[in-house]
Amino acid sequence: MLKHKLYIEDLEQINNIDIPWKQLENHSILITGGTGLIGSVLVDSLIYRNEEKNAGIDLWVLTRNEEVLRERFGEYLDKEYFHYLIQDVSNQIDIDDPIDFIIHGASKGDPYSFAHDPVGVMNANYLGTYQVLELARRKNCTKVLFISSGEVYGIVDVKSRSIIENGERGIKETEYGYLDVLNPRSCYASSKRAAETLCLAYINQYSMNVCIARPCHTYSATMLYSDKRVIGEFIRHGLQKQNIIMKSEGTQLRSYCYVADTATGVFCILLNGESCLAYNIANRNSIVTIKELAYIIAKKSAVKVRIIKPGEVEKKGYSGIEHAVLDPAELEKLGWQPRYDLPNGIDRIVRILSEENKQER
Repeated sequence: MLKHKLYIEDLEQINNIDIPWKQLENHSILITGGTGLIGSVLVDSLIYRNEEKNAGIDLWVLTRNEEVLRERFGEYLDKEYFHYLIQDVSNQIDIDDPIDFIIHGASKGDPYSFAHDPVGVMNANYLGTYQVLELARRKNCTKVLFISSGEVYGIVDVKSRSIIENGERGIKETEYGYLDVLNPRSCYASSKRAAETLCLAYINQYSMNVCIARPCHTYSATMLYSDKRVIGEFIRHGLQKQNIIMKSEGTQLRSYCYVADTATGVFCILLNGESCLAYNIANRNSIVTIKELAYIIAKKSAVKVRIIKPGEVEKKGYSGIEHAVLDPAELEKLGWQPRYDLPNGIDRIVRILSEENKQER
């Protein structure tokens, strides 16, 4: 767990949101993708809850990389409540103990994987979801939450949309656009769409309690160095005092969300969300183009922005979606509100990672 005071403050704030936490007390929960960008924060939040609030949550973490697991959670691996599985989520998941809740977040969500391992991307999203749902069916789980993606919407026609006073009206959970299934990058969005439909199939066929979270572009101090998503690359370059490299004109408009706010959204959906429904997780105050994002990070890091042409392989991982602004109204109805806009969220990450890097040296 990161020990920076700002990160501990994030965990405290996550645990203080007004949701029925008692539903988790003295119950078991499995988090797949537990060392990932979002998953690791969810795990840290439940560790914090056990340590600070004596919640008695039996915590299971599934991840492919034991080295990363030990680096992130090493001091907690011997705790009686902490259990882990080292495996590919696409394979059968065998746990002897009861499992009451599952948050399924295992996925390959970065452009490098889209370009170099599209089969692995599709397997993790579809076969991984199948294995999770089969485990949930065998264990008669109370509830499953599938962390999907805002990319399932594809290219939505926004020209006919009305504009509200404070900005673009975002895409609602029932609005879907065009997805080119023969585009190599569609390995991610297509398999997320299929996995969502699989969730609905299990609900209808086995009367299971499953809901879906669709996060927008989430950013965090827990981003792995192997993660090649745009915001992670920009922040890493800024921290290393290197110029930020853009490989497009940066006109794509995106919703962003600080990971602590995304985590509160996930827990809110898990404990308050309705089965068979999907919920967008997006901050209304964090809507910018990629170019604007680059200059926000460059200003905080005192570096410059440069534009260069991408290679042909890199292009395969790029999204053709120009407008990816999500409407969080359904999640807000559950009582969710984000705390950090983009400049404040970026500032927290830069401060956390700057001090972490100093300590490592």
